[in-house]
Amino acid sequence: MIADGDIQNLARNSSWLFLAETLATIFSAIQFPIVARTLGAGSFGIMHSAIGWTSLVVTLFSLEIRSIIVKFLSHYLADKELNKAGALLKYAYLIDFCISVTVFLGLLATAELAADFWEIEGGQGAMFIRTAAFIKLFAMSQGISAATLRVLDRFKSISMVTTFGALLLFVLLVPMLLMSPSVERYLQILAGVTLVQTLALLFLAMREIRGRDVTAILAQPFSVIRADFAEMREMSISVYFSSIRKATLFSADVLILGKFGTNETVGVYKLAKQLADYINRLSNPIYNAIYPEIARLYSEESLAAVIKFVRRIFFIAVAVLIPSLLLVFVFSRPVIPLIFGEEYAPAIGVFLVLVVGKFWLAYIWANGFFLTIGKAVQLTWINIGAALVSLGLMLLLTPRFQAYGMAWAFVGNWAVWMLLITIYLFRLNRDPDFAKSAA
Repeated sequence: MIADGDIQNLARNSSWLFLAETLATIFSAIQFPIVARTLGAGSFGIMHSAIGWTSLVVTLFSLEIRSIIVKFLSHYLADKELNKAGALLKYAYLIDFCISVTVFLGLLATAELAADFWEIEGGQGAMFIRTAAFIKLFAMSQGISAATLRVLDRFKSISMVTTFGALLLFVLLVPMLLMSPSVERYLQILAGVTLVQTLALLFLAMREIRGRDVTAILAQPFSVIRADFAEMREMSISVYFSSIRKATLFSADVLILGKFGTNETVGVYKLAKQLADYINRLSNPIYNAIYPEIARLYSEESLAAVIKFVRRIFFIAVAVLIPSLLLVFVFSRPVIPLIFGEEYAPAIGVFLVLVVGKFWLAYIWANGFFLTIGKAVQLTWINIGAALVSLGLMLLLTPRFQAYGMAWAFVGNWAVWMLLITIYLFRLNRDPDFAKSAA
């Protein structure tokens, strides 16, 4: 049976991440209006189109190994199978390195073609894409190192790196923007800060691994984890399609909007989207702490404990979401033009539409729950369905309604995703074996 200690453990871990995210959000909240005002809506849109393209390509070729780390490293450490833990980490870092370098070279080689196709301002757009490619290269292994620290209950370390990175970016970026605003220099600074964070997380993860007496990582053969490879592959495919759905929401949207609208339209939409994403940023600490906690409960206690845990999370999330979103609706109209300027006034309505989609946070536990109980295939099909609906709505609504159409496509994605999750959970409850395990 789940104890209050499990909720307390989640609260402790997420509080460290929440503190870091809050500090990072404060820095960003000061920095964000400066970026938007000094660059202007057009350059702001061009910059995010370049970043959106590199992010989309990276996602398409990513194996999302970090989710595998959370589940299987937790399992191996709980069972004292240190040789398997070492082998898992060795091959995770190796595969991530190979994929990151290959994708980086591909982005460099195709930058001109991509800039022309997506109409990202010709030669300058290609330069922005190449610089953004360095950001993605320097971010390699961040996900694996952070996932390792999460499993080892070192959320404080992750928080320190997050806070330091946000502070460093703020200190380097704001003076540049105030003196001589430049998209290229913005991306260069972001690449440098990303590299610093990657190296810091790698150092902390390796230090913790050595401290846990995990057998020398480089000495472990792949064969020791071969028996789990089929499940890892199934899980990787599931998480991959989940990432594709997110890429559709967070990368492809600005590219599609750029094809049907102007750079200024993209800039206005991206500002509204980034403002709405601050809600996600404040919930990310909870999201990142929930999955390891679910995996731990399932390994150490029972399915019934997991179900009781996620039910409590659901009701807490709903209780927090309703008043929070109401406050956002009330205060957003006067605040956006005041802070960002009249140039971004059209972002108000787009922002309010995007906020409606944040009700998905009531299901913040769903991905971790499905992956932990071995329903990766079902989650894959749910994510594919939601992604296809979202893409269809983007192509249908954006040509006519521009940024508003894209925003409603975003809301439609989450509505379909939540509906499919709910339908499957009702079906799962009727399964006798599941009901018996959950009792």
